[in-house]
Amino acid sequence: MKGEATGLASPFYRHFTFSGFSTLALLLLAAVCSADQDREPVRVEVPFETVRRLPVIHASVAGKSGAFVLDTGSEGTLVDRKFLGLKKAGDGAALGSGGIMGAPSNVGEFCISAHCIGKTQVWLIDFDGYSEKMGRRVDGIIGQDFLQRFDSVTFDYVHRRVILEKGNQK
Repeated sequence: MKGEATGLASPFYRHFTFSGFSTLALLLLAAVCSADQDREPVRVEVPFETVRRLPVIHASVAGKSGAFVLDTGSEGTLVDRKFLGLKKAGDGAALGSGGIMGAPSNVGEFCISAHCIGKTQVWLIDFDGYSEKMGRRVDGIIGQDFLQRFDSVTFDYVHRRVILEKGNQK
């Protein structure tokens, strides 16, 4: 019957006719909208300091705040095992072309400023030698696996901040 949607009990829906095409269009629209929920606009601005010409920011892993180098050349995110209170990094596997030895581990929430990502896989390594080379304590390196979650990563050297954005297309 024209003007009624079969099988819908609400009187509101009785005023509309849904053809096969419009039902498909509504389903596709619903799928796009739900997929876009993961793409809510995010803009994170975080100050950095430069240590040996590398940007170092403060971030937190599993509720512990520390100093992390932002390294666009690193495939993965590395965290000092001691920073997380672990005695041993594990058996180890090679990561990246540099052959850094570490053990993959799922850690709790990883946060930069107020932007947090749930459980995250990182590589646990010993940072003692790296920290000594940097001349200050470094608790980890944030690599491409984390940075690629954003549409853009901007290093603003004039204002000494990094800007991470996603979902802000114009």
